[in-house]
Order: sequence, then structure tokens, then C-alpha cells
Amino acid sequence: MVDLQTEVPRIKTVKELKEYINPSYVIDKYVESPKEYMSFIDRIRNIMRGCIDIEECRTYPIKFKFFKDEKDTHVLPLRSFLYNICIWYPFSLIHDTSFMDSSYILEEEMTPKVNNFVDRKILNVLRDNNVKCSDINKYGARVTDLICGLSIDFSIIMGLHYDERTFQDMYDDPEYREMMELKLDATDMQPIEIEDTLRKVEDRLLTKIKSDKKNPFAVLAKTGTGMKSKQLVEFMIMVGMRPTLDNEVIAYPINNSFLINGLNKPSYMYIDALGARKPLLVNNKDMGKVGYFCKTLNLATRSIEIDARERDCGTTHLVNYEIKSPAHLRLLRGKYIYDEDMDDFKLIDHNDRSLVGKTVKARSVITCCCGENHVCPTCVGEIINYNYDIKNGFGVFITEEWSKDVEQKTLSTKHLLVTVSERIEFSDTFDKYFKLEGEEIKILDGIRSTKDLSIYINPDEIKKVEELDPNSTYNTYIETGRFYIINTKTGESQEVSVKNDKSIFIRSETSVMLDQYNGYIPLKEIDEDQPVFEISINNNPLTKPFYDLISILDSENRKDMDEVTIDTISQKVLDLFVEGKLDVPIAGAEFILNRICRRPDNVMRRPNFGKKKMPKYKFYGVSKVTENNASITTGMAFEQLSRQFTNLLISERNAPGFYDPMFKEDVDMSRLLSYAKEVDEAMKNGTFDD
Repeated sequence: MVDLQTEVPRIKTVKELKEYINPSYVIDKYVESPKEYMSFIDRIRNIMRGCIDIEECRTYPIKFKFFKDEKDTHVLPLRSFLYNICIWYPFSLIHDTSFMDSSYILEEEMTPKVNNFVDRKILNVLRDNNVKCSDINKYGARVTDLICGLSIDFSIIMGLHYDERTFQDMYDDPEYREMMELKLDATDMQPIEIEDTLRKVEDRLLTKIKSDKKNPFAVLAKTGTGMKSKQLVEFMIMVGMRPTLDNEVIAYPINNSFLINGLNKPSYMYIDALGARKPLLVNNKDMGKVGYFCKTLNLATRSIEIDARERDCGTTHLVNYEIKSPAHLRLLRGKYIYDEDMDDFKLIDHNDRSLVGKTVKARSVITCCCGENHVCPTCVGEIINYNYDIKNGFGVFITEEWSKDVEQKTLSTKHLLVTVSERIEFSDTFDKYFKLEGEEIKILDGIRSTKDLSIYINPDEIKKVEELDPNSTYNTYIETGRFYIINTKTGESQEVSVKNDKSIFIRSETSVMLDQYNGYIPLKEIDEDQPVFEISINNNPLTKPFYDLISILDSENRKDMDEVTIDTISQKVLDLFVEGKLDVPIAGAEFILNRICRRPDNVMRRPNFGKKKMPKYKFYGVSKVTENNASITTGMAFEQLSRQFTNLLISERNAPGFYDPMFKEDVDMSRLLSYAKEVDEAMKNGTFDD
């Protein structure tokens, strides 16, 4: 027998496996100390290392109880048992498992949501047992390290490797082949319908891959990380739509995948090249701007701290949040909302779907009345309980959490040319006479035989982009987006219009016919393959909510908002968080809104929300607030140094700043040296991990 603490046994059969495992485990036995529990994990992990390539061994049922007197005996495959005991590691801090039941077991299908599971089932228990915030963070990080270590240990032997043979095997499967040979007819489908179809195929592909145990992509698909499914679809199924530089969609898809046929037509090469220009410009035009904006956010929020003296500031000014969807509700997790029945505040239950569609009054960092640079824990919400050990830097920490997501998702536009097309809708009359093929409007087959019907366009509604240029397709357009079908015999008129509030471009040959037939174009004179009009199809890029967020936070000219109040700007930011799929609680955004909410007559000072009556306020841009910070050193850490030197306003800019200690002649290093000494001793004694 090998020493499982330090050695990996070579296990070839289930019989050999049984020599190393217990008939049953009691988890409570191992939580006496973190060190003892870690030894337990090491032993199970080494057993797993020794038999990972034997399916009967890695799926062997392990029996266990959480505590000795528990009535139920739980069973998990060996690999799942190892994963779960890593997650339970923090319970070695409280030396207790008597509260545990089957709800503390993370099933395989829940693996992609492991972060939510750890927050809800592990960290909450530690907090309820009054474990120090620093220890909660430390042991929470250790869980992450253990889970990551499992993938590092077993990734190669789990088959996380693929090559051309992988795709050949998939093509030999009839269901995969059907998807891989997909072709879509752009003449019968709008771009948005093509996108919807590809999204459904993407979902179907991922479902198939997840259930395919022999497929190396299965593990990646189940975890939800490690690959972008959109790129897999472009490689395997179809490239699809491409955007243009001016946020429109090229109406004709690339109907091949990169794997099968690829860009085998000149038109496909051209379309792909048009789309390829966008990430190049985004990289040069926007990346620096977004990165600099995120840096400015962090600089602005460095000056705000959690007030350690005041648990509840008692502000009477609440923020109204409309919970439009379950995603809105989730982002409000941890907030204290006013309950009229209780006449008191309660913690919002982000699993209570009955709140969807309602408006709640919430405590907010924006209206906290703890002073210029402090906020109370109640206005922040429950999220501070996990991070109280960094209360002096929590504002910048939580801001960094969501701003880095903004930066990363904006950066991803360089790699994923995703289109989100608008749906073009016409009046009912349109379908009687016309069809939309891509971006071209043509008459229906058989309409040429209709006598006495003509197309009429009001001359007053025809405009030109350049007045002196000829009547070319993209220079001449119908401003109102409407034209008429006229019965020249009876005088009956039928309006045909686009509902999207869009202009319709008049084709060059159509302009010639308008002149030829004195403003009326007989339908019988139009060739059925001849486009009559064209219409542009707008793209709603995935980065739009992030640029809207930048505009709201760094500009005082908020054109999309009729009225800028605390309620409207808070709701707008919440909506953009949902649209941009940012998963940081909305309290994270409230810290920067706190920083830009200032007195109308003084950009350096916060309104006094301690008064019963709502004070006057104004939302400035984050750049202006940072430059005009009440701390001279903070302001000069930003930009516009020459302007600041000529307008120091020393008498007004007298607030302390986080850079001030760097200007001291003598810096107190005693605490840092003391900590270094403790670390050295712990390393020497072998107790550093504890």
C-alpha cells in the first residue's frame, strides 16, 4: 500500500480501488481543522489520480454521511465526491456539518453555476457563524484554487484535446451532419430570421455535444467556459451574417462554415472582408477610450470608504427601482427595500419572482448621508458583509469588478462579429404586391399581369443626400418610408409603408422609370427580377449598452434621458446592466453614481442627503468630477495638469486623498514589516497555508 498523503497509487480495477477507499465516509470526522480536511482532500485526489482513466473506477459510487447520526446515506460517483469535498472545505473553519443535507451537494448539471452555489450555500453559512470576512475571502479563494487544480490535474486525461478527426467523427453522426450541412435561403428570410435560426441551431448543437460523452467538447460545453459557442457555430455550421462599419447588416449570409467549403466564393470573401474592417477600427478607435474610462472610474471611487462608525445613516431618501425582469431582480440582490406592511426595511429576496413587474423603494449608496467620502453598510447592502475587511477600498474594488467586465466584453468585439439585426415590418398592403429579398424590395411573381396598377411616390417626399448628385440608389430616398399603389382606372389608392420609421432608397432604374412614366410606374413594366427599392437593415451591436453606459456616466449631455433624476439615472444604469449581461450587483454602479452626484453650484461637494427635504443635486461626468476633486493630489493623478496648476483653489480643495501618504517625508513601515515577519515565521513553521 502506498501513502495516499504523498503518493499516487496505480489502480487498474474496481477491486484495487476498494483497497484504498472506505466503505463509507463521515464528513464531520475531517472538519476538526483546515489542515486535517486538506489532508482528506489530498488522499481522495490521489486516489482519483490513480484511476482517472478507468471509467468504472472514476464513477464508482462513494457512500457518505455529513455527520455520524444522519439518517440518510448519500451516494456520489468518485469524481463528483472529490469535487464536492473541495467545495465544502471552508466548513473546516466552523468544525460543524450537523446542518448539512442533500441541498449542499452540487450535482453535475449544476457545475456551471458553482459560483452561485458557493455564495449561497457556503459563504452564507460562514457569515451566519460570525467567521471573519478576511477568513471568508481567504477560504473562498482556496475553494476556487482547489476547483481550478482539478481541471489542471485531469484535463489531459479527460480528453480535452481535439483535432480534425474529432470533427470527422461528428460529421459521421447523422444529427451532427444535418446541422453541419445547413443552408439558409436569404431570399425568403430577413437577417433577424437567419440569426434566430442559427441561435436555435447553436442551442441544439450544444445540447447534442453535452450529451455526447465521447466528445472532447462536452466538458467545455457543460462548464460554459473555455470556448465561445458562436465561434464554434461559425467553424462547424455557418458563418452567417456580417456587420458593416456604419452599424448596418450585410443582408446576405455567408452560407458556409469555415470547416466545410469556407469562403469559396468571391462574394463570401468580400462580405467577410467588409466585416473584418470593424474589429480593426474598434481596436484603434475604442479600446483605448474604454480602458481609459474604466481607469477613471477606479480613480474616482478610490476616495469613497465604508463608514465603520455608522451602521445605518438613517437617510429618508430612497431610490425607486422598477423590476422589469428576473435579471433586474437578480442585480438588486443584497439591497434593503422598504416594506410597507412591516414599516421597515428588509433584505430583498432575489428568488421572489412575485416582485417582477413591481417598483421597490431601496436604500442606495447615492443618497447615503454619511458625508462626503463615506457610506454606511445599510445603504450598500448585504454585499459588504463579504468584503468588510477591505472596507476602505470596497468602492474601487466593486467598481473594478464590473468595469473590467465592460472592458473585456468590448474587447471581445474584435473576435466575435455578432449581429443583432432589426426586423423590417411593412404595412399589410406590402405583402399583396411585394417581397423583401435581403435588402431589396421586388414585386411578387405574377404581379406584372395586373393591369391598371402603378407605383406612385409623392414628389415632396423624395429627398437627396447630395442635391447636386444624380438619382443614384443611395443618394435618392423616400424620407417618409411610404409610397402608393394607384389604380389608374378607378383612382383607388393603397398606401405601402415601412413601420420601422425608416427611409426607403429608390433604385437608379426606378428613378429612370419615374421620369419615363411621369411619376407613375406601371407594375406591368417592371421586370420580376428587378429590385424597385432598397432598405438598410440596422445592427444593434452587443457593445451598445456599454457605450451608452459610458455616455451616461462621463457626459452631462444625456440626450436619451428626458429628465435626469436619481430615480431615472439609477433605473437607466440598471437597465443597461441587464442589457449588457453584467452580473455584479447594482450596488457596484451606485458607488460611481455617488461620486458624480454633486451640488449644482459646486462640483467638489456632495448634496446633504441628511435633510428631510430632498436637496438640489446635479449629475456631472466622471471625468469632470475627478479632475475637480476636493483633494488636490487625487485631481492631479487624473489629467489636465496645466489647467489645474493655474487654478489650484487651495482654500477649497482641502480634503484628504488616498495619494497623500506618498508625499510624506517619513513613511511608517512598522505594520508592513511586522506582517512580513509573521509571514516569514509561518513559512518557516509550515503553517502559512493555515
